[in-house]
Amino acid sequence: MPDLVIFLFGPPRIALDGIPMPIERHKTLALLAYLALTRQPHGRDALAALLWPDLGPGHGRAVLRNALLDLSHAIDKERLALTGDWVALREGPGLHVDVTHFCLLLADVQAHHHPLNRSCDGCLAALAEAVALCEADFLNGFTLRDTAEFDAWQTYQTERLRLALCGALERLAWGLAERRDYPAAIGHAQRWAWLDPGSEAACRCLMQFYAATGDRAAAAHQYRVCARILAEGLDVAPEPETIALYEALVAKRGCSP
Repeated sequence: MPDLVIFLFGPPRIALDGIPMPIERHKTLALLAYLALTRQPHGRDALAALLWPDLGPGHGRAVLRNALLDLSHAIDKERLALTGDWVALREGPGLHVDVTHFCLLLADVQAHHHPLNRSCDGCLAALAEAVALCEADFLNGFTLRDTAEFDAWQTYQTERLRLALCGALERLAWGLAERRDYPAAIGHAQRWAWLDPGSEAACRCLMQFYAATGDRAAAAHQYRVCARILAEGLDVAPEPETIALYEALVAKRGCSP
């Protein structure tokens, strides 16, 4: 079978043996995304109800059948496992899904059980590869009409993967800072703070990295930005740990990570 690459970070798209393969119908793309991420068989009635909830069972199965036909033309029919009432994406060599690879990389890192600010070279390489895969949110910009269940599933996956990305960026930033590679560490921490603007952990991380490079003005500015976000969005003050770090910076005490 030809190599099939499925991209689910950002708008969904596929490539077959390196050649982009267009799939015009949104719901056919949604079907592929669902099969690719869940990696398990699904009943035809369940898939029809997921993507065509307003159609009756008979009509829904007919529309699903057409979508599967379109999909088989785009990805090679051997990639679809159609057994009786069940539908799945066939596992095997040559199948690559960016989200799956992202999760496997993070699982490998987690298996090493390093402290947050300590990572081996292999884990740092895996983390760098993982965060580079996430060019955008899961199915970013992709929407369907009248599919509440699919929408809920997409929202959950988006939030789950964004949370995992934030954790990867945090670990990568601290691992690089431990090696005194502060420019790279700051870049990853800034991305983390952008993804989660109210995260005081990200704020403290950046404050310490800026202070370690001698840029106390940037560290103080980061604190003020975080405090404003917390005040305007949640009507709360920063945590005592964040305030203490800021006061230490103002007093010009040591703040290296």
